[in-house]
Amino acid sequence: MTAEALLFVFMWLSFLVLWFLLLWSYTRSVFSITMPNILLASMILFQFVGLIFLFFQLDQYRASEVTDQVILLKVVGYTGICITCLIFGFSLARRMTGYLDDVGQGKPVMEVDFLAASKLEHSIMFFLGIISIFVLYRYFAVVGLENVVILNALNLVGSGNSNLTALRSAMSNNFEGDFYWYDLFMRKYLTFYSVFLYLNFLGSSKKRWVLILFIAFFLITLLSLASTGEKAPVLLFLASLFVAREYVKNNGRADGKKIFALFGALMLVASIFYIFLMNIDNVYLGLLSTLSRAFTGSLEPAYHYLELFPSEIGFLHGSSFPNPKGIFPIEGFLLTYEVWNRVHPEYYALGLQGSMPAAFWAEAYANFGPIGVVVVSILVGIYVYVLNYFLVRVKSRALTVALIVFSIFHFRSLAETNFSQYLMDTTFAFFVFVTITALTVLHKGRIRLRQSQSQPRPSRHDYFPQKGQ
Repeated sequence: MTAEALLFVFMWLSFLVLWFLLLWSYTRSVFSITMPNILLASMILFQFVGLIFLFFQLDQYRASEVTDQVILLKVVGYTGICITCLIFGFSLARRMTGYLDDVGQGKPVMEVDFLAASKLEHSIMFFLGIISIFVLYRYFAVVGLENVVILNALNLVGSGNSNLTALRSAMSNNFEGDFYWYDLFMRKYLTFYSVFLYLNFLGSSKKRWVLILFIAFFLITLLSLASTGEKAPVLLFLASLFVAREYVKNNGRADGKKIFALFGALMLVASIFYIFLMNIDNVYLGLLSTLSRAFTGSLEPAYHYLELFPSEIGFLHGSSFPNPKGIFPIEGFLLTYEVWNRVHPEYYALGLQGSMPAAFWAEAYANFGPIGVVVVSILVGIYVYVLNYFLVRVKSRALTVALIVFSIFHFRSLAETNFSQYLMDTTFAFFVFVTITALTVLHKGRIRLRQSQSQPRPSRHDYFPQKGQ
């Protein structure tokens, strides 16, 4: 084993031990469904575990792209520092606010204060759902049904010889129009509304009309999410339904066995996607492609960020941050696009436009260097924890739980995308506005809060439930 390999193993194991010790500072249980826990799990699973496959060249799909072990050691170091500082931020926020108490105080949420939606809430949400369907229809009209990736992949339209990569680019990065607003309604809101309907079905004595409505919007949402041929949005949608059920049925905690079963099921679904979209011959190769994309897909961009900054591109000093209407005296730098163009100039020359987002620490590094990784990670940890604390203070209804589930997956994306898009987070603000509007109208200007209960410091046995618990 080379010196670089020994150093990699030492760093990798040392960080794991450190994080296990630090977990005691902010959480009661690693199985609690909270924004900090889900973000931390995503960072470790999809940003840290995959480093083994990259460093030892076990991923055949990326072995030719990621070859410099010195840069990979830097990726290990910065990823480790990021996660450590993230936990430190969680701990600081916990000291300011308190532990994220079990939402049901020992009982399932549904038995404590969970209320299914009223007719008024249903009316508001359904109205926005209809608007979202119209937006989806309009999107397909602009793109053209003959150019929809998933329909071409299934040979429902087209000649069967379509360039799926070019079609995917035309439906997203090269879309002729403001894709953000289309995406907000036809994907994000439909996902939010489907989770809302599912929660109502769970809490409304299984009313048939709620089930019918949920099935209809579930299928429409699947079509919308799968239309561009992207696998991750579909998998995250299915995972959000699982999280919603566990949140209200299992005292805000997820069962370990169910998590592994869910992971296996999602990997199988993703493998089937790969078989149809990438013309792979069998499930085994599809599974390998899925594992490669899951565990190393967002690590390769981080590698290229360190490769390019600051040797080829100087530190940006905030140039990648949003600058609406040019109000700040900085020249914008489209970071994810520019990195992709430099890594894949052959595709760019053909007129294809892709993007290369990485974990949030990579953008912090590209802008401010090593100090940016430390400071931004701590601030992100504080923000995510405090936000979750205030969300769980609101009395549980189907609508508020749907917002919590949406927030969990919205901020989980920090594990694989830039943080600057959260500086002016109009997406999150939109769903908060919808929720507050519905609740204030329902309760005549008041939002009911749950009384916080003081909780003792957790014991070691609270982290991993013992047999029989």
